Amino acid sequence: MIDNDYKLDQYCSEIGTEIAHEIASDGGDENDLQERVWEYVDGCEHVIYYHRAKTICCSCNVDQGQEYCDDFGDFALGLSFNDICVRIAFGEIYQRTMDVAQEKFEELQEVQA
Repeated sequence: MIDNDYKLDQYCSEIGTEIAHEIASDGGDENDLQERVWEYVDGCEHVIYYHRAKTICCSCNVDQGQEYCDDFGDFALGLSFNDICVRIAFGEIYQRTMDVAQEKFEELQEVQA
């Protein structure tokens, strides 16, 4: 269960590093990286299950998740609390994971060059 920023950072770091290595070894590019991070986060248990999403929203800094939702207009009228938490958790995990994945991918590209 992710119930603090440290655990969330660790989770996103592990995922981002793994995806960066996978895309770099397959010869993919930054678009592949972004797509793979999106797919992973969209299917992760912290986004699928309301309780896990709510725990992240109530226990972690979710400023990036809220900003992500604001940028994409994800806060439509009539959303339930559960739906809002899922969207914020998705945005937070996606942003944190993408930051790590992008950094690791760039490092791997430099080594391969």
